[in-house]
Amino acid sequence: MPRLKSEGSSYQALLDAVRKERALSSLQQTGEPVEAIAAALGFTDTSNFSRTCRRWFCATPGQLRAGQVARGSEPEPAAVDGGRCDTSP
Repeated sequence: MPRLKSEGSSYQALLDAVRKERALSSLQQTGEPVEAIAAALGFTDTSNFSRTCRRWFCATPGQLRAGQVARGSEPEPAAVDGGRCDTSP
């Protein structure tokens, strides 16, 4: 852990980055149920996973899977200010 801190990172930050990448690829590239993806990523329930997706991508898992994101074809990460999505044009 001290090495991660000295490199400006943390275990939780690395875990979140891996989960975020796996969540997006699983939702967009597989037909796996959302519940199964959430469980595989270590979420205790689907609602926690859904809230996290909204924070990360400003979209629900269903919207990510269907490609229904507000800006272009790639989901935008949530704004830095408290995880709120920027809905301005």
